[in-house]
Amino acid sequence: MRIWLNKHFGFSKGEFNELLLLIFIILVLKAIPIIYEKGQTAEKDNPDLLAKIHKLEITDQQDFHYTRDRIESLGGVRKVKLFNLIRIV
Repeated sequence: MRIWLNKHFGFSKGEFNELLLLIFIILVLKAIPIIYEKGQTAEKDNPDLLAKIHKLEITDQQDFHYTRDRIESLGGVRKVKLFNLIRIV
C-alpha cells in the first residue's frame, strides 16, 4: 500500500505513518459507541411508570378526538378577508 501511495501521490514514509495513525484514530472513534452499547446494561421499567404512560396515551387520544371534532364542527363559518381595500378618488 505504501508503494502504491508513494507511486501515485508521492507520500513519504512519515506521511504514510501519519496516515496510518489517522486511520487508526478514526477506527477507534467509530468503535467506541459500539463497545459502549455492548457494555451498558438495560434497565427495567417500573410497572407504575408503564401504567402512567398508558394513561397519558389514552388522554392524548381523547384530546386529539375532542380537538378534531371541534374543528370539524366549525365548518366554514368564518369568512376570510385578505385585504382591506380603500377607495381613492
